[in-house]
Amino acid sequence: MVEREKFDRIAPVIQNKAVISLKINEKKIPLKKEMPFAFFTGKFLEAFGIIEEYVDFSIIFEDDNRIDSWSKQELHKFLETLSVTQQEIIKILTIEEAITRDSLVGQLNEQLEDGDVLNNKSLAGIVAGLNRRINRLKKERVFIIHSNTYKINENYRKFLKEIYS
Repeated sequence: MVEREKFDRIAPVIQNKAVISLKINEKKIPLKKEMPFAFFTGKFLEAFGIIEEYVDFSIIFEDDNRIDSWSKQELHKFLETLSVTQQEIIKILTIEEAITRDSLVGQLNEQLEDGDVLNNKSLAGIVAGLNRRINRLKKERVFIIHSNTYKINENYRKFLKEIYS
């Protein structure tokens, strides 16, 4: 079992009395939706403590040195292996500061010439496939999804703009 002090660094980001982002030991915990702050400080932390008694979090919350950033050459080579649709997603996210899922689907349908009409479900599948490939390479995410909004990882925007301009 993980010692309790390993979880002393629970860091919520709070906005308008709600937790909008959460990190434990510098590892981002994906939230499906905003969490009311009162719920976070009460039931959530209590439940986390109880679950911790039964679940071995050591692998999940250990320092993850396995994820590397992309070099320009690695990222360029990776982009060349993507499907046209995946490349178009990265291109749109590079140009836009942030974009909602619906807007991304709309722009993809305008840009793609193959006649296939995308919807939110097909976009989710394409994005999941892209993220699986990135995870297998143990590389940092190229884009971030938060609360139905997609945006490029700022660490790579400048380089990606060079490629897509």
